[in-house]
Amino acid sequence: MAPEESGWKDTITVNANTLVTVAGRLADQTGKAMYHCHLLDHEDEGMMRPFVVMPSPVHNIHRMLMDMGRGMDAHDMKHMKSGMKM
Repeated sequence: MAPEESGWKDTITVNANTLVTVAGRLADQTGKAMYHCHLLDHEDEGMMRPFVVMPSPVHNIHRMLMDMGRGMDAHDMKHMKSGMKM
């Protein structure tokens, strides 16, 4: 990695056939955000995705519900959802 590419930044270079892990600290910010590629052809082909930043307690509940759903079949999930108030 070139020295100018090291350190924290909000724009990174990703070479072809490369995977990148993105980490960030969002502190008190919550809500909807997105990431995207600056090459419009790439952006149009799906390199633009939304993500949601949840407060820790909400994230913990979400993770618990997702874990509860593992191992359930479609009938169990339908029954569980029908009992939830939306």
